[in-house]
Amino acid sequence: MKTLKSEIKLNRFILTFEIECLDNFLNHVLNEAFGELEDINDRNENGEFNDYTQLESLFDFPLKRIELATRTVYNEINIIFENELQRIAYEPWIKSKEYPDPKTINLSNVTLNEIRSLKMINDLHFKQIIKLIEKKYKLKISTLPGAKELFNLRNKVNAIKHRQGYIDFRKQIHSLKSLQKISEKYKLSEEEARSTFASLKKFCYALWELKFKTS
Repeated sequence: MKTLKSEIKLNRFILTFEIECLDNFLNHVLNEAFGELEDINDRNENGEFNDYTQLESLFDFPLKRIELATRTVYNEINIIFENELQRIAYEPWIKSKEYPDPKTINLSNVTLNEIRSLKMINDLHFKQIIKLIEKKYKLKISTLPGAKELFNLRNKVNAIKHRQGYIDFRKQIHSLKSLQKISEKYKLSEEEARSTFASLKKFCYALWELKFKTS
């Protein structure tokens, strides 16, 4: 019991540090980029630019850095989210007969074929991970604090990765009148990225407490 309490305490420390690092990274990029944008505006007001195309091109780099930093934070939050789900699902996965062995190997006496045939928790699809956790703990993951925001964030991260940020219109269109959704993209913002830090903490804390109470 004490070991599990210590593990949760360590997990909280690591998570807090990771979130603080992401927040620090985002702040540095935003402060630098906004400072550059402000400088460009000042130079423009002082009549430095006669060519609008030149002025517009100067805005491109700081704006792109803001976009890339925001996307990076979204992605890092999602990585932590999925990793924590895999860690919680590991115990029921190891014990499950639904997923065949070998799930472990003896490194002191192992063959190359055994290594190649080794199964790992991250071989599973996201839905399989969720199913293992929900079956083990008899709850819906979506009911945990912060889950809704993290699932929404994960949808956006996957849209960026697989569809250049476009919303999957097949799941959004309920009538032919809403066909404009075909070209609609998810909107990312640094404000949402920051607000999701709190959701990530709430979710992970609830997940760890769940494991603690059932151990």
